[in-house]
Amino acid sequence: MNAKKRFHAVWFCTSLGVALAFWCWHSSNSFLSRSEVATLGSSTKVERLSANSAHDSEREIEALRETNRKLEEQNQFLAGQLEEARETASKAQAAIMKTHRSSQEIQAKLNDVLEPLKRDIQSSNLETEVSSGQTVVTGGFEVSDGRFEYTLTTPTVSVDDLGRKVVHLEHRRLAIAGEHLEQLGVKSLATNADNTLQHGETWSPSQTKDFISKINSARGTAGPGGGIDSLAAPRITLLDGQEGEVQIDAYQAKFKAVISESGQGVRLELRTKQPSPKAEQPQ
Repeated sequence: MNAKKRFHAVWFCTSLGVALAFWCWHSSNSFLSRSEVATLGSSTKVERLSANSAHDSEREIEALRETNRKLEEQNQFLAGQLEEARETASKAQAAIMKTHRSSQEIQAKLNDVLEPLKRDIQSSNLETEVSSGQTVVTGGFEVSDGRFEYTLTTPTVSVDDLGRKVVHLEHRRLAIAGEHLEQLGVKSLATNADNTLQHGETWSPSQTKDFISKINSARGTAGPGGGIDSLAAPRITLLDGQEGEVQIDAYQAKFKAVISESGQGVRLELRTKQPSPKAEQPQ
C-alpha cells in the first residue's frame, strides 16, 4: 500500500472514530437528559401524590369530627327527651295514685252514706270550716231511753314538740232529756230522722262555755229519761290532714282535720254512727 492510500485509510479510521465518539457522547447526554426528566417527573408526581393524600386525610378527619359532633348533639337531645319522658311518667304515676286514693275516699264516703240503707243506724255526716276553738254541734237523735243525743266537737290548732302543726279534738257526747232542749238552745237540732247530712251548728267559745254552764246547772234534774248525762268526752290529736277515729262500745266517730293556710282555721269532716233503737226492737 502506497503512502497516499495509507493516508486515506488513516483519515477514514480517524474520522470514523471521531464520529463514533461524538455519537456515543451525544447518545449518553440524551440518555442522561431523559433520565433526569423522568426522574424529575417521577419525583414531582410523588410529591403531588403525597400532598393530595395529606389533604384527603385532613378532610376525612374533619368529616369524622363533624359526625362525632352531630352524634354528641343527638345524644344530648335524646338524653333530654328521656329525662322529659321519665318526668312525664313520674307525674302520670303520681296522678294515677292520687286518683286511686281519691277514688277510695269517695267510695268510703259513698259506703258511709249508703250504710243506713243496709242497717238500722243513726248517723250524722258533716263537713264544715271552723276557727280554732269553735265547736261543731250535731246529732239530736232520739235514743232508746227517750232522751236526745248530741255531740260537740271542738278543734284547737297548736304546735307539738317537733314543731309540727297539729289539731287537738275534744269530742263530747251528751244525752239530754226533752224537757231541757229548749232551755239549752238545742231544740232546733232535735230530729226524727235517723240519718242526717250537714245537720249541725257552729258555736263560738263563749257560746260553748255558756252551754256547758247550763248543762252543769241542769244536771241531775228529775224528768223523762233521767235528765242530762255526759256519755263520753274523748280527746285525740291529729296531724294536718290526718284521719282519726273514736270507738266507744257501739258508738263510732270518724274525723279528718285539715288546717287552713292561715293556721287559724280547720276544715273538719265528721261522721258519727250508732245503732238505731229500731235495731233493738224485736222483729
